[in-house]
Amino acid sequence: MNRVQFDIGKTSDDILSLPTKDRLQRIKDGNHDDPDLMETYFQFGRYLLIASSQPGCLPANLQGKWNPYARPPWASDYHLNINLQMNYWLAETCNLAELHQPFFDLIRMYQPNGKDLARRLGMKGWCMGHSTDVWGNARSMGVAPMWAATYLGGQWMAFHILDHYRFNRDPEFLRENWDILTASTEFCESYLISGPDGTLMARPASSPENMFFYTDSDGVKQRAALSAGTTVEQFMILQVFNDYLEAAEVLGKMDAPLVKRILELLPKIYRPKVADDGRLMEWRLPFEEVHRGHRHISHVIGAYPGNVINLDTDPAMRDAVIKSVEGRLAHGGAGTGWSRAWTIGMFARFSDGEKAYENFHAILAKSTLDNLWDWHPPFQIDGNFGATAALAEMLLHSHNGEIKLLPAVPSRWKNISVKGLRARGDYKVDITRVEGEPATATIHTGKQSSGEIRVVYQNKSQTLQIEPGKSATLKLND
Repeated sequence: MNRVQFDIGKTSDDILSLPTKDRLQRIKDGNHDDPDLMETYFQFGRYLLIASSQPGCLPANLQGKWNPYARPPWASDYHLNINLQMNYWLAETCNLAELHQPFFDLIRMYQPNGKDLARRLGMKGWCMGHSTDVWGNARSMGVAPMWAATYLGGQWMAFHILDHYRFNRDPEFLRENWDILTASTEFCESYLISGPDGTLMARPASSPENMFFYTDSDGVKQRAALSAGTTVEQFMILQVFNDYLEAAEVLGKMDAPLVKRILELLPKIYRPKVADDGRLMEWRLPFEEVHRGHRHISHVIGAYPGNVINLDTDPAMRDAVIKSVEGRLAHGGAGTGWSRAWTIGMFARFSDGEKAYENFHAILAKSTLDNLWDWHPPFQIDGNFGATAALAEMLLHSHNGEIKLLPAVPSRWKNISVKGLRARGDYKVDITRVEGEPATATIHTGKQSSGEIRVVYQNKSQTLQIEPGKSATLKLND
């Protein structure tokens, strides 16, 4: 619990003396003068993962582990079209890496049933439906295609394998999970079908849990959920393939037959496009959404938490993703706690501190119970975890082989003292900023650090040479 310190300002003693529910009500009333409550919310998220994801136990479910009902909401199970994955977005950045292990154990446990589902679908490898449970049920958990016809949830889980490696740089972890990465890749390869233009796309494909309008052969406007080459599934397949190649390079497996096959397939994969209105297209064709403010923003997965879209070097796609998120919000999106948490994380990833803060304030005001649990409704823990991860993302980026300091800090946070956040590459970072004084940062290297890292602050950079196990302190105004 004490690995990370998180201080973004001082709340007055008068406010600190109030009960939590009264302080939360002040935020709901539009106040912005209680940074200590925001700090508590962050550390509470870390606490919830510590308490509900101990090594050797099951991972945190939709309610973490706090369920008082014989028939809980959604069976208190594991939803694989965002919710279980979001539970673990904070594990690496917030210095709780070993608490990620129950998640990896679950992936391993799901392999036999997932391979059987793939076989019954006529595919190779393994896959899972949109939801499952502690018994690893691998099937369509329902009959509505808008949410039940989703078979890449297991692949989304496997994203975490590569990200865990990117933080600790231990090749043995990849070696232990190479079979899972291979099975995940095999399913994606077999799920691809040649489209009208010759590119390869997932068919049938959905965009959880949204629908679109189309006009049938009689000229009647209809609703549908299944299409071909939906943006979320194309980005997920690209992520799976890129991750597999990254792992193969680390492990010296570039000559493996499947690796060579994926290298041949990659240029043929259909890449999602930008619509005429500037938004990233949710479907391959310019369908009108049934729910323009839908809580799911799955089609931006290539930008966050995935890395298929490079937000730092692809301005056209970056603008399209931003417009997609803003379009959802303009039509009433982020209506659930976890959806708002994803929105905070998106704006943090865009380096937009003001909008990230605006949405963080909104999750406290609109989707937080008096005990600081996330309100879906009902109580659902993923919003706590996703928002905690997003707060870390506001203070530290570690994408594209660099560490970016204070990338999305709102103007309200004048004084910051954060210690112990983790960055990809086996680094820990401490950052201090006091109003009127130069900010400083200390970069701590781990045993697997490369020794060289590019550090960025306010569009200025410096490449540091730090021996593994050592640290370096920077004055950021220099």
